[in-house]
Amino acid sequence: MAIVASPGALAMDDAAASSADSEEYQMPCVEALFAATMALMTGFGASTDAPQRTAMAQKVFSNLSMLSQHPLVSPGLQAMAFKLRLHWLQPQSDASAAPTALAPDLQTRALWHTPPEKLQ
Repeated sequence: MAIVASPGALAMDDAAASSADSEEYQMPCVEALFAATMALMTGFGASTDAPQRTAMAQKVFSNLSMLSQHPLVSPGLQAMAFKLRLHWLQPQSDASAAPTALAPDLQTRALWHTPPEKLQ
């Protein structure tokens, strides 16, 4: 996926919109920074490689720091980014290994509602 920051761009690039295989978007700089941060967070959750996770966590921290000070970001989002960045500052040593599988009782507790045993 490629995120292209361009000042003043408000919609997807026409070429990207016409191609189903392309994931390239043009958006304002602050939105591109936000989208890249979300993509890094997703990659961090999916990765099991400790050095890669450490680098991603550092970049997420950096991006959240920039978002917390960006003049075009709303005060509410600035405050949220400022607080959230502290989570990414913590050492990732104990959380560096992605969980392989949850115990059956933890899987059930992770759901808000237990699924019905039988559908009509």
